[in-house]
Amino acid sequence: MKQKYFHLLFMMLALCSSISVHAYDFEVDGIYYNILPQKENEVEVTRKGFGYTYEGDVNIPKEVLYNGTTYKVTAIGISAFNNCSKLTGQLILNEGITSIGDGAFTDCVNLEGLVLPRTMISIGKRSFSGCKGMTGELILPDSLESIGEYAFHFCQNFKGSLILPKSLKTIGQCAFDVCGFDGDL
Repeated sequence: MKQKYFHLLFMMLALCSSISVHAYDFEVDGIYYNILPQKENEVEVTRKGFGYTYEGDVNIPKEVLYNGTTYKVTAIGISAFNNCSKLTGQLILNEGITSIGDGAFTDCVNLEGLVLPRTMISIGKRSFSGCKGMTGELILPDSLESIGEYAFHFCQNFKGSLILPKSLKTIGQCAFDVCGFDGDL
């Protein structure tokens, strides 16, 4: 009986080790993408897998060509850039991106600036929490409808005033906690 269980365990381990495991559908120019199943020819930015981090300046394109199909880049996925301490410079999200997933840029401590597109609708929970290197002003686009809790928590180097757009429907708890904006929010 023991031999039968050992044989079954051995076969399961062999099967698991032969499966290629990755957390993305394809890669183009060093950026990893998942195809969004509910949307036609749309993708979100993701990461390669556990332990992988993006470095330097990352330019997220408006669209990407893969296997003869052009995909629109419409989202930054959950934890896509989480803890990428070597991500530096200004982050410019191109027009067409509508959402930033929960924890997408959490603890990107060397990220210096952020430009959100006019197409942005939602910013997830803790999206930029701990990005203490970001300086300057934060300009929220008129299309923005929701900001998740702790979205910009501990971004204490932002300066100036924060103007909330009229389109904004929800702001999560502590979304701008420990930020350097003038006045109270």
